[in-house]
This record gives sequence, structure tokens and C-alpha cells, in this order.
Amino acid sequence: MLSTSPTSATKTIPSYLYWQYQNDPDIAAFVTAYNQDTQSIIDWFNSVNLPIYTHLSGNLLDWVGQGVYGYPRPIIGSSQVIDTKGQISSFPTTVLPISSVYQLVSQTSYTIPDGIYQRMLTWFFYKGDGEIFSIPWLKRRLYRFLYGNNGTDAVGPFTPTISVTFTESTTALPTCNIVITDAPDPVGMFLEIFINSGFAGLPFRFNYVATIT
Repeated sequence: MLSTSPTSATKTIPSYLYWQYQNDPDIAAFVTAYNQDTQSIIDWFNSVNLPIYTHLSGNLLDWVGQGVYGYPRPIIGSSQVIDTKGQISSFPTTVLPISSVYQLVSQTSYTIPDGIYQRMLTWFFYKGDGEIFSIPWLKRRLYRFLYGNNGTDAVGPFTPTISVTFTESTTALPTCNIVITDAPDPVGMFLEIFINSGFAGLPFRFNYVATIT
């Protein structure tokens, strides 16, 4: 049975006022105030429950994510090749050297909100699925990322909107295609970038391509 109360210390050892100073009201008041302050610190730590990141936010969430779990809030982005120059008659020879290629690339960086960062922490540190890769294993993680608010657990017994297929290939790196429809916005966008950017830490046996709408 899980405990719902703090399992750490709930009371501090109070500072003791020596007998010969007990008649001094100033020293007595100082010791009383000191004991109250130290107790308030213990009460705060027990109420915040730092390892439970699903109810934290802002700088405190960053501190716990990096300091306790060792996973700082990432900076993720996406890039797209808009145009390629280099083929015959596509670029002036006086500007582009012979046998070279010029690519116009659009790059976008995204700021990770608290709710997405909490989902990323759960993605890496949730242990209930085990460590054996399979399609149900991957679908459970995808569903939890999409619908587990603030990184909490979410169970989807039937997931028709999540498709995971593998491209038949003789190459050493087959493609795992992830297609998700009706994903909540903007969670779906962040999940797609999270996977396609290589931040998801999925098994390296496959190349992962996510399309989420």
C-alpha cells in the first residue's frame, strides 16, 4: 500500500534554551522564533514533495528536472531544406564554386512549456512499461505523452488513432513510421518534433519518422 503521508522527518529537533538564560525574554523569543523557522522549512519540503514533478512549474521544475532526474529542459527545433542549388543552370558560376551545392534551410527553435517538459520527464523515467521494445510498448508511451496532463500517467486500452508500422527494407536501418491523428494541440506538434529530432531516445535499431496531426 502506498503511503499518502511524508516518509521523511516531519519535526525538527528544537534548539534548547539553557536554564541559566530562561529568564531572559529576548533570548527566549529568539530561540522560539528559530525553532518556528526551522519547522516551517521542514513543513515546506514535505508539502512540495520535490521528486513529484507533475505539480511543479517554472524554475523549481527546472531545478528538480536537472538536479534530481539529471534531465535539463531541452531546446528542440526543426529544420527544412527549402531549396537546393548546384545543378546545371540553377546558380551563377561566378557565385557558386564548381562541384559545390548550396542549400537554403529553414530552422525553427521551440521553447518547451512546463507541461511538455513534464511529459518528457515521464517519457524517460516512467518504469511501468518495462524495458522490452514492442509496438504496444511504444503505443503506451505515445498515448501517455499525448494525454497524460503535466506528465501524469494515462492509459488507453484502445488506440485507433495511433499507428506504428515498419518499412520493409534490406538496409541496416529500417524505418519505423509513427502516424497519429486527432492529437491534442500543441502537444502533438511537440511530440512530432521530439521524435523526429532524435530526442526521444528510442532504440537505435530503427529510423523513426513521426507524422502527427
